[in-house]
Amino acid sequence: MNSTLRSLRPGGEDPLPTVGATTPEVLDQITEAGHGKAAQFGAVGQNLGQTAAFLGSSVETGFWMKTSLGKVETPRQIRDHAPGNSVAVRLIPVGGLATAGSRLSLVGMRVLNVLLSDLVPVEVYR
Repeated sequence: MNSTLRSLRPGGEDPLPTVGATTPEVLDQITEAGHGKAAQFGAVGQNLGQTAAFLGSSVETGFWMKTSLGKVETPRQIRDHAPGNSVAVRLIPVGGLATAGSRLSLVGMRVLNVLLSDLVPVEVYR
């Protein structure tokens, strides 16, 4: 993995989830400082598109979004439409239609400050 993508994950590598973890607070192994770093990723660039994000696998740690909006794994920033919260993520390409929606990591949902059961409209930026 290149250093740019590694820098999106506080501490360089994702910790493994705690065995038997059942709550978002326990599954989220990223520190508050890590949340802050992801939320302040930097200036927003070109808008690559919009998607509806929903909670992806809660046992896959780190800041990521699996979507059909990208062709290669790359760092990107996403922004929630409503309050305007943003988070830096690894955009991981998956097959399918652009309208199919996207799976967002647990910590990504938490940084956006949305309910884990929400379908969240987000914009993806370069």
